[in-house]
Amino acid sequence: MLKVQQALLVEGKYDAARLSNLVEGTILTTDGFRVMKDRALQELLKQLAKKQGLIILTDSDAAGFKIRHFVTGLVGAAHVLQAYVPAIPGKEARKEIPGKEGLLGVEGVSDVLILQALQDALKSAPATEGMHQKDEQPITYTDLYEWGISGTANSA
Repeated sequence: MLKVQQALLVEGKYDAARLSNLVEGTILTTDGFRVMKDRALQELLKQLAKKQGLIILTDSDAAGFKIRHFVTGLVGAAHVLQAYVPAIPGKEARKEIPGKEGLLGVEGVSDVLILQALQDALKSAPATEGMHQKDEQPITYTDLYEWGISGTANSA
């Protein structure tokens, strides 16, 4: 299992479930394009990116790249590591038909390719510049409560 200090951002719940078997760390989802409208999620991503850094791992299709660029612009490229899975034709086992572009998403790519993408992203990290600093504390449940992300009315 690969341990990462940065928060890992993927598109959907199936991607997150898949990665929870491969990675030890914080895994968040954009819920597709919801990230472009959801101000609370955007604020959470900004805070996480500044406190511990963010690794973005989206599908290799147009939607994945659009989400990747939006989030990178939102939180600042200095706080982001980019992890890329290869564009492989196919469909996920749970789906009846392939996606619009006919490519496997993160959930459909082999464990080896996912881990390689994450390791490549981690190797490209600048020496803690813009990432989690030693004097900073990791995000706690209290932080999530204070930001209105967890434990309050209408939190998710």
